[in-house]
Amino acid sequence: MAPWRRRVVVSLAVPTTVKEERTRTSEPSRGIESLARSPLFFGVDRSVLQRGAALFHTRTFHRGRPILAQGEDALLVHVISDGFVRLNSLHSDGQEITLGIVGIGDLVGEEALVGEPPRPWTATALEDCQTLAVPATQLVRLFRTNPTLAMNLARYTSLRYAAIATALDNTVRGRVRERLLGALRRLAWQYGFRSAAGRSLAFRLTHADIANLVASTRETVTLELAALTRMGAISRRNGTITVLDHELRSSRIRDRARFRD
Repeated sequence: MAPWRRRVVVSLAVPTTVKEERTRTSEPSRGIESLARSPLFFGVDRSVLQRGAALFHTRTFHRGRPILAQGEDALLVHVISDGFVRLNSLHSDGQEITLGIVGIGDLVGEEALVGEPPRPWTATALEDCQTLAVPATQLVRLFRTNPTLAMNLARYTSLRYAAIATALDNTVRGRVRERLLGALRRLAWQYGFRSAAGRSLAFRLTHADIANLVASTRETVTLELAALTRMGAISRRNGTITVLDHELRSSRIRDRARFRD
């Protein structure tokens, strides 16, 4: 059996209900601060943030736990307040593909706000994380009195689906090494932090996680990561991947050249 098929069997064995997760009412000040970092609440008055914070509750998810499961009814909307979350889709042929990684301030389950059918993907905690969760019906009521929220949602949803389309396109173009390096660069710019030699990913990815991100196998990813390390494009230390400065600079030069062409 192929490696990714073995991994799918394991992931399906994880319980998908969110009722088992610890829930508590969010502290108002912390809830307001977390919502203020979300694109959904950009440009709204503090009074709207206060009303929104009163609707949300804090949920804690341990690494590997599903926040939302593909195929379940879309009832809750989550705003990530701490940690990172992986979005993945399981195809009918058993192949699992990572559609993207989202972090603090990002939404998970926003399709519930526009009456989407059952969840199109699964959201899994990439590390121990917290979210602010709210029933979609309650948030919709807030939308009716605040058109800015609706505009923000439309903008965010458009960008989310554009990013997913780009990610899917990248999984079928070029060699595995090119796809892998491109994915690491994007994550470094989006969710990395400045380090001495470049930009380091703010979270740890297993080789299986990366394989699903670039539509490859764990064994191939292991070999390609070693090759990129030897080439001096990345460095790895204590499980942290760093995309080195010269690779980040050269990628920007290549991107500008493609844009001019």
